[in-house]
Amino acid sequence: MKTITPDQLADTLVAEYMRYVKDISEIAEVVADEIAAEAKNMAETIGGYKDNSKALRRAKTKAGEKPYRKSFSVRKSRSSSGLIVSVTLVNSKYQLTHLLEYGHALKGGGRARAFPHWGPTESKYVKVYEQRLKTRIEREGRR
Repeated sequence: MKTITPDQLADTLVAEYMRYVKDISEIAEVVADEIAAEAKNMAETIGGYKDNSKALRRAKTKAGEKPYRKSFSVRKSRSSSGLIVSVTLVNSKYQLTHLLEYGHALKGGGRARAFPHWGPTESKYVKVYEQRLKTRIEREGRR
């Protein structure tokens, strides 16, 4: 029977753990890309509101800028080891996003109607991401 030293065992365990982390991070990146694309598409439809909604059509932009609903983009943050830390859906018109999401006071009094599109999109896709990642990891583990 062959014996191994504690150092050899530790090296083997570390190598296997690093392989596992690499495999999981690759799966997580693929799932994150899929979910980010879906969430961006959902956000661009303003959380399910019709494109012809009067308030959303009136969301003014400066000449030459993209319309509000087309100004969403996806950004990835990575750790120093290259693993994805977070995927963020970003809108360059964050002030307008806040006003549309929560409503605002009107010049002549009263309040503008809120169009909650950011919160519902986020909560939906956080759950979808967790479920899809769990399913994909379980499926990969069976191979």
